[in-house]
Amino acid sequence: MLSYVAASFLVITTLQHINNANSFVQRTERDFFIIEDRINKSIQPLDITQTVVDGERRYPCFIRFGVFKGQNSLDPVENAEITVLTRKINDTNDYNFFGHGNRYVGFTKTLTGSDGMACAPTLCYHEALIFVAKDGERLTVASNKTEFLPGGYFYIAQTRNEEVAFAPRYMGTMFGKRGPVYREMNKNECENTLTSNSWYFRFVYLSVPERLYPVENRTRQSLSWYPSSPKSRNFAACFLKVTVRTNQNNIMLNATSYDSKTNQSYGYFISGPKADPDSADSSVRAACIEYRCPTTDPVLVDVRINPSICTYSSCNRELSVRYTDTSFQVLIEQGNLYGPANGIYVANGVETSRTLAKNWCIAGSSYYGTSFQANPSKQPLITFDCRILEPFG
Repeated sequence: MLSYVAASFLVITTLQHINNANSFVQRTERDFFIIEDRINKSIQPLDITQTVVDGERRYPCFIRFGVFKGQNSLDPVENAEITVLTRKINDTNDYNFFGHGNRYVGFTKTLTGSDGMACAPTLCYHEALIFVAKDGERLTVASNKTEFLPGGYFYIAQTRNEEVAFAPRYMGTMFGKRGPVYREMNKNECENTLTSNSWYFRFVYLSVPERLYPVENRTRQSLSWYPSSPKSRNFAACFLKVTVRTNQNNIMLNATSYDSKTNQSYGYFISGPKADPDSADSSVRAACIEYRCPTTDPVLVDVRINPSICTYSSCNRELSVRYTDTSFQVLIEQGNLYGPANGIYVANGVETSRTLAKNWCIAGSSYYGTSFQANPSKQPLITFDCRILEPFG
């Protein structure tokens, strides 16, 4: 049976080469960081061509996905990366601690095509844990699921609705459509059927997609965004949290990091505020802004809000923050004991530093045992009230 304590995962290793939208065979193992267990787990690639393993019969199947730019958008997202972790069904509930009882068979990766669609391989009569990412940012499973999945279709959405856990089964035709699971023999149908004529899992952006534009990608340069390699003990990642009260999805925060002494830019980071997908109040949102961690010299972070329809509400008084209704600047020094109480989230010394810092920021806590659930109003650096538009009608 499908367990309700399915583990959450964050990928921490570098992206492997994927040939095209339909390729899925991987050549090397890959490490996944299990959030609840706080351990790394090495999972091997899933080879669906092996239909009998250790005397056990396997039943390859495919899951159909669609990735789009917004909840109600028809604009596809090309080259989104779909990860499916396949594990044996845990019918004993023998969990020593959270997901330690999970037995993983393998993983696959698939890229969406120009239409935003893809079919990802897994094994039927197993369990699948699925997440979708683009440029390192996780996308969210669409809330209006009855438009894309048959009524009553069972799955578990977890970790801010960024993951789907379910037990793949081929169900034939339901309510005049096939999907989202297809048998191996129906792979071509899965890949080529019309979107309007199939059921599928739909993933979307909740706000403006995140983008990092560093001046220098290499390490150990004067303007390097990351002075040290992610594998170095000196590697660090830094985020600050901005709470925004709004119901608009097009608000963008543009944050440029400067060397405070030379006024040279290290680059800039773009993001949009996101609501807690599990909250009934979608007007309380937060953006987690990555900035260049200070080293010898302090870093000046200059954040601009666009469109300019906001008013300043409040900010943390322990930091030197200059603000207007549509921007703010904060000077951040190395070595100061910044933390969540200041709206600053820093992790260092491990390869997962960026993942941890960002998720701490989203949760508003740097406790290692945090569930990483979104809490947009908890411990921001600064808060803005942006115009909340009344619905039409």
